[in-house]
Amino acid sequence: MEEKKTKKKVDMVTVISVILVTTIICLFNSWLYYNKRIENIKKNNEVKSRVLKTTIEQLNKKNQDLQLTLDKLNADVQKALEENQ
Repeated sequence: MEEKKTKKKVDMVTVISVILVTTIICLFNSWLYYNKRIENIKKNNEVKSRVLKTTIEQLNKKNQDLQLTLDKLNADVQKALEENQ
């Protein structure tokens, strides 16, 4: 009778140990997988951010050039109006 109880206890300990080890391995694998994905997402976001900053800088420069051209045109129109009067 005692043999069966001892065997049963060992089986339960073994089962619980296997479940714990399997859980730990699964959690570790998940952590590695998602950590790698998060790093990839961060790298992609950094690249996109740099591209957007470059685009903003280009648009600001273009805007300044257009503003200078408009100011020059307005000055020429004012000059022409003053000459006509």
